[in-house]
Amino acid sequence: MNTMPSAYRADITWNPTPKNISEVFRISAPGTVPVFENDRFLQATSEHYRFHKEQLRGVLAFLFSASKGDALLVHGPFGAGKTSLIREILGRLRWPTLMLSWSEKSDSFELIGRQGLQFGDTMFDYGPLALAAKLGMALVINEIDRGRAGDLVALNDVLDGGNLVIKETGEVIEPHPNFRVICTANSAGSGDLTGQYVGSVRKLDPAFLDRFAMIKVGYMAQEDELDLLMLQFPDYAKKSSLFLTKLTNFAQETRAKAVDVAENLATPISTRALMRALNLGRSMGLLRRIGESDFSTKEDLLPALDLAYLNRLPAEEREAAVQTLELCMG
Repeated sequence: MNTMPSAYRADITWNPTPKNISEVFRISAPGTVPVFENDRFLQATSEHYRFHKEQLRGVLAFLFSASKGDALLVHGPFGAGKTSLIREILGRLRWPTLMLSWSEKSDSFELIGRQGLQFGDTMFDYGPLALAAKLGMALVINEIDRGRAGDLVALNDVLDGGNLVIKETGEVIEPHPNFRVICTANSAGSGDLTGQYVGSVRKLDPAFLDRFAMIKVGYMAQEDELDLLMLQFPDYAKKSSLFLTKLTNFAQETRAKAVDVAENLATPISTRALMRALNLGRSMGLLRRIGESDFSTKEDLLPALDLAYLNRLPAEEREAAVQTLELCMG
């Protein structure tokens, strides 16, 4: 017997309404995009999020492509905003979404489902792949290059445009027209070429990768990152926009050094870590101290950055990062 969780039994209300892309995503772009009436399994969005036009164009092209099968792989360095990009787009489109993280302990049963016992009866519990295919949801699998390649073969048939067969019960699921598979990864399937992931990022099979459209997401340009921080942290911006400018300059410098083999800094700070530092800084007195004549990078800013970023670095890298910070903050 197949069992579907009660939360998934009610029909999803689609009823798409065409809306201007510029209105939905707050970006200057022509055309319209269908937005669903659905109010279930929605991703939370941020009014401060800024879209990169080409990335948005690529994701929308994938979502509304007429081709059957295939998936989307969004790849880039840690903390660059891969998952945020997908979450913000699907949330604004009101596309029902299931999201999970992949790891070396994940297996195909985690995707399709498992048999179990319930009140003495053998039952089959649908996994996220089966649920998403059946109901027309977007299935987002994060960090897909963290697991064993052989455990991803469960995706092959549906990515080829075929049906999903539940071997344990014999059920054949014909994917809903709105079913989509989107994965994120730290590499384009080539494995860790930077040495930053200590063997945790694995190489993916070329035949598996051939089933994906691909979008690369890098760290934000300084201007975009500064705009985001100004919007997300208006209290800091009001106190000193120059402080935020210097902080984003520090972030850019760490990223430049991370790709330079001659530098001692291999781990850059992400936008996520920057925001973490600012949030922590509020409760550590940083905001109050900005602009004071005796403001000290070491005494006032460093404690928040230690918690958010610096404490995970080896001693040599931390020293290089602190030196870079002091030069950028002046």
